[in-house]
Amino acid sequence: MDKFIRLTAIACPLDVANLNTDQLLPARFLKLPRSAGLGAVLLHDLRFDADERERPD
Repeated sequence: MDKFIRLTAIACPLDVANLNTDQLLPARFLKLPRSAGLGAVLLHDLRFDADERERPD
């Protein structure tokens, strides 16, 4: 494996104090295979309300 040198990506600030792993990736999504694309569920509970509607910015 080659050593990691640089990552070029888009980043944004997240104004949340003490973000824990359950907020980052809720446990109910851990059953999904990694090939399913976990990026779609990252920060799910912060991004969507109880009715699965996207929260406004």
